[in-house]
Amino acid sequence: MTRQLSTTGALSTWIQSANVPVLAQLMARRSIMLARNLPDDLHEIQADLDNQLHTIGTNFGKAAGMKRGHELRRLSGVLSSLPRLVFLLRRGQCLGESNMNPDELDAIRCLVLSSDCETGARILFPQLYRLTHPLAWTALPLEDLCLQPSWVLYLDQHTHILVWCGGETRDGAEFQQLRDHAKQAAEAVAINRWPQPRTLTFFEASSQARYLTSRLIPSHKDLPEEQREALPVLRELGEEAQQALRNKLWIDTDDLSLREYLLTVDLAYVNELHAGTQAAVGACLLYTSPSPRDS
Repeated sequence: MTRQLSTTGALSTWIQSANVPVLAQLMARRSIMLARNLPDDLHEIQADLDNQLHTIGTNFGKAAGMKRGHELRRLSGVLSSLPRLVFLLRRGQCLGESNMNPDELDAIRCLVLSSDCETGARILFPQLYRLTHPLAWTALPLEDLCLQPSWVLYLDQHTHILVWCGGETRDGAEFQQLRDHAKQAAEAVAINRWPQPRTLTFFEASSQARYLTSRLIPSHKDLPEEQREALPVLRELGEEAQQALRNKLWIDTDDLSLREYLLTVDLAYVNELHAGTQAAVGACLLYTSPSPRDS
């Protein structure tokens, strides 16, 4: 991919011309190559990613005050989506904690290294969707607060397509229609993809539900007002319903939420919904196509 950039002597103008999804993939592929060559140094590779993000924040971020003893910087403009992408990368299947056997893990890493950007993005930064009426798709952040009992969720991570159905969607023709549509969409993208993905459809609290929940950021650990900022649709729920959702999701886990991770690299949380970026990773955006586009 070749792009012509205007010449400028201003560093701030230059950095705003960065293609952040491509930058994130370059960081990912470098780290994955290191992980293949140094399989016993995964924590050091994750720390290297953290140092890269901290350096970018130090050089291109703006002062954002203090929080819990940390002097924070805020990345704005096109860079505002980079911290979330790096966080998804370091906790994903290529660089995060995994139960895959070494051969399977190496196969996934090789697939990323040999793939184009869109295929790599599906594996490294998969997009979560909610199927809504009338058969529209809404993009959601990859967070566990999206596990609402009346929702049907769809996650395509290239090698597997996961369809999660909330506990309240077991009965009713409209929910059956949503589940059928999700299966049809999965079958449509699987036909021309190699390796052919495995499609799993399951209900909330079933044994297979762990395949999705293990990929989700534990945002239930954040403060209630922070949760509503990250996922504005929570404001549509009553206070009792919000508390019931938190209680259902609460697990004593060492996994960090995005906000907790950002404190470790001295960065302030930025809601991409208000950041003016095209990516809008944290926003709820209507997806008008009949199914997520496959490359």
